[in-house]
Amino acid sequence: MNSESVDLIYLDPPFNSKRTYSAPIGSKAADKSDSEGTAQNDVWDIPYIHSQSKERTGYPTQKPLALLHRIIKASSKPGDVVLDPFCGCATTCVAAQQLGRKWIGIDIEKQASKILVERLSDDAGLFKDFVHRTDIPQRTDLVIEPPSQSIKEKLFIAQRNCCNACGVEFEIRNLEIDHIIPKAKGGGDYFENYQLLCGSCNRIKGDRPMEYLRIKIRTRETLLKEKLTFGE
Repeated sequence: MNSESVDLIYLDPPFNSKRTYSAPIGSKAADKSDSEGTAQNDVWDIPYIHSQSKERTGYPTQKPLALLHRIIKASSKPGDVVLDPFCGCATTCVAAQQLGRKWIGIDIEKQASKILVERLSDDAGLFKDFVHRTDIPQRTDLVIEPPSQSIKEKLFIAQRNCCNACGVEFEIRNLEIDHIIPKAKGGGDYFENYQLLCGSCNRIKGDRPMEYLRIKIRTRETLLKEKLTFGE
């Protein structure tokens, strides 16, 4: 992409897919159907996927293949690697394969890999090399450091003697080393993934992510701030 940002690249109905629109910031879209031959505008006139479209997979967030073609052509060269960490129905992967790019697609939904294989196989036999993994990749760019007293002391200083969740100050003996990203979710034994939690916060968090613990703490604080009255 060039230095000029793209404000809008995909339009849903009721815009006419056969026309080109110009949409300056703060104004309504205006018909520019007579401007063919000019430089690419910041509104891309790519038809949406309708109910009878041959591309349609039934995936709720599916985008047109032409849209991904344009994005990949504008931001990469043949042989480059294209990453889509939320690949869904694999439109990015299919477009990258068609344009001679290497690609990596990641999605939490199990059916994503099946849809990808079907789309590549149906597309003129493009399906040749494909590695499907369901295990959690291990990072190789970090130094493995099992929990130790030395790490605990470093974290204690970095966190200013406080629990990294509730913010309450404790003595070091009352804080516990915890994995920010649980090991069950792919978190590793490296310093950047360690934190100190008080016993209460650590029990609440368990092997769940930090967002779960933060929600629990916010809920608790909200309840404590409310003035509760009981029947006499």
